[in-house]
Parts: sequence; C-alpha cells; structure tokens
Amino acid sequence: MHDFSAATIKKAVIHVVGNKGLDEPLRLSENHLRTLLVEEEESLRHFFLKPFKTEEYNQFHHHTNLELNEAFNYIHELFLTPINFIEASKKLATHLFESSIHQRIKGGEFYV
Repeated sequence: MHDFSAATIKKAVIHVVGNKGLDEPLRLSENHLRTLLVEEEESLRHFFLKPFKTEEYNQFHHHTNLELNEAFNYIHELFLTPINFIEASKKLATHLFESSIHQRIKGGEFYV
C-alpha cells in the first residue's frame, strides 16, 4: 500500500471537459487555483487520494514507443517544467476532449 501522508498539492487547475461527440463544450481555465489554506489543501488531498484503496496500478503505454503516448508527454511536461503548468494541463484536457466521442462518456470537471 502506498503512503500518501507526505503528499501535497502545490498547484491545481480545473477545466471542464465535455463530450465532443455530444457537442458539449471544452472550457479551459487560464489560471490555477489560488494558494490553498492548510485546511483546504488537506480536504482536497483527502478527496483526490481516498479512491486509492487497493494496490491497483496503471501505466502509460504505446505499442512502439512510450514517448509517442500523448498523455504521457503532457504529464511529463507538467512535472519537468512547472512553469508551463497551465499550458500542459490545457493540452491534457484537450486530448481528453478529443478522445471523448462515445455517447456514454459524460463530461465534467477535470482536475490537474
């Protein structure tokens, strides 16, 4: 089991990603959330990490080269160059939007 007790939220941005196939909009934020109070950060950390109760692991994949996986590259950019946090999060949200064309996929808030 992973120990997330030392995890912190330094930056966060919320985008709204609709279902492109249902003509729902993609709304991209221009700014990240303001600096969080300690209590707010603790609540958000609990909200985001609570679902991880099992040892289920997922990983990025591409059949020829992992560097060709778009989502992997956007997330890699988030951690390597934090100065581009907003732009990388927009790319990730746009990629999700472009992939969300099945009519059973529901739109909603996308937290990065």
